[in-house]
Amino acid sequence: MKSAHIFDVRKWLSLFLLLFITLSLFVPWPAFYRAFLFFGVFPLILWVLFNIRSFPVLKDPAFISSVALVVYSMLSSFLSVELPVDSQFQILRWGISTLFFCTAVVLSTQRWLGEPDFFARLMFSIVLLAALYTIAKYIWLGEFPSRISGFGFLGHPILGPSTLISIWAVGFVIFCSGGREKPTDWLVLVSSFVVLFCYVFLSQSRGAVVAFSVFLVLVFLVSLWASENNVAKRHWFFFFLACLLSLSSFLIMWSDLFASMVERGVSHRPKIWLSLLNNPPPSVWFGAGAGSEFSLSSAGMNLLENFGLTIDHPHNIVLGVYFYSGLVGVFLLTLFIGFVVYKVLSEKGTRLKAVRPFILCLLVLTLLLNATDGHRVVAPPGADWMFFWFPLSFIVGLLWSGDARLAGNQAA
Repeated sequence: MKSAHIFDVRKWLSLFLLLFITLSLFVPWPAFYRAFLFFGVFPLILWVLFNIRSFPVLKDPAFISSVALVVYSMLSSFLSVELPVDSQFQILRWGISTLFFCTAVVLSTQRWLGEPDFFARLMFSIVLLAALYTIAKYIWLGEFPSRISGFGFLGHPILGPSTLISIWAVGFVIFCSGGREKPTDWLVLVSSFVVLFCYVFLSQSRGAVVAFSVFLVLVFLVSLWASENNVAKRHWFFFFLACLLSLSSFLIMWSDLFASMVERGVSHRPKIWLSLLNNPPPSVWFGAGAGSEFSLSSAGMNLLENFGLTIDHPHNIVLGVYFYSGLVGVFLLTLFIGFVVYKVLSEKGTRLKAVRPFILCLLVLTLLLNATDGHRVVAPPGADWMFFWFPLSFIVGLLWSGDARLAGNQAA
């Protein structure tokens, strides 16, 4: 009976979490889609915390290290005497929300892996519809050749594509863990990819384009290396061929966009990073606090005075953690990523052994997406969660879900 209750909690967590994510891609009202988070996901997480002994995944070192990173990041704001009290307590709320979101993703992952074919198709379909919806709006309003943007999490031309890429990549790993792919599954996979890549290209976000392209190349290489089935290799070959044809078509149709993306250079990223390294936060060990304004810091003022740039954040997850939480935060971030990598490489389960290369590809994708734009590990409900905590929490849940545990969940 206890197992059945646990399985039901995961089912409802997955439902409300996916509703929150899906609606955040289609509607412009944050209060509407956040309601499924605050009144659906969060009460269930409280129930989980009161029954934490029934959820051993929450005692996993990788998950505990992620909790330590978030808790330290939000509490370090109280070490900064320069931050007003209301900002400090705002960070506290953001930190708790971030923790609850990560916990929901970890537990929902075990639900998704119980029915991998269905949930892979579902995530591909969410991405397909969201990208089509945004592209249709873009064309209807005649916004070309400006950078595409949509509603909710897709309202930013950099965070939006990073969000959709992360959802698609998580669905892809679930797809690879299924093993019972049908022609319709491949059709949804390829069609969602083509539309997604079109959307990413129209966003003109070079970081997203490069990260997604590297991910696809790595996936193709490891799929050929890991697959012993000639039919599977043929499927992967045609998938990669579709990727190349799509990319070639985009470059031909939108050569002017591609040229403008190249002309923009590196968008001042090296200047931003060097400015922070040369003008560290007030406390190198503990940072400036998660509620600090980067544009008002010594690094931000240096960028304004010397280059005329008003920059809101460091545009790199490691440097962002360094600025907000100091070297202690960087250590905790490194510890978390290290635990994840160690578990990926050391996991012995037969099911995870087959999907391990694709997990590593997802990890590389996440790090690349956060190398040029990620900046906060404690943030309000938004796109920042989707291309850092969403894929990493998914990996934590996936690594815990070995064959025996999955079988037990499905039986429940």
